[in-house]
Amino acid sequence: MLLMTNLLNMNLGQYTWDEHSVYVGKIPKYRRRIKEGATREEASNECAKDIIAGGDCGPGGILEKRYTKTQKPFESFGQHIRRMDEVVAGIIDENDLHISEQPWYKRSPYKYENR
Repeated sequence: MLLMTNLLNMNLGQYTWDEHSVYVGKIPKYRRRIKEGATREEASNECAKDIIAGGDCGPGGILEKRYTKTQKPFESFGQHIRRMDEVVAGIIDENDLHISEQPWYKRSPYKYENR
């Protein structure tokens, strides 16, 4: 998963705190949709649509550069929502974190069922 995200975001560099905050802001909806029976991919795709439809991807938006320069922004945004959920839940190895993800690590622990 990480490799695919990196391929889709070539030459865009590390995410900023503000960029991560947009994705982290969608995690409550993402987790709620999973509890309601959606798959992780369905839930993250729904949240990615919300991000793209919102003002964060438009001119001057926090994610404008990522949206316009990413080959497949919908897929990339969905993957990043899933990644950031794992980061804030603390379910990935701390050694696998990117520097920009470290402040978010274990901020919102969550026990998943049926993962």
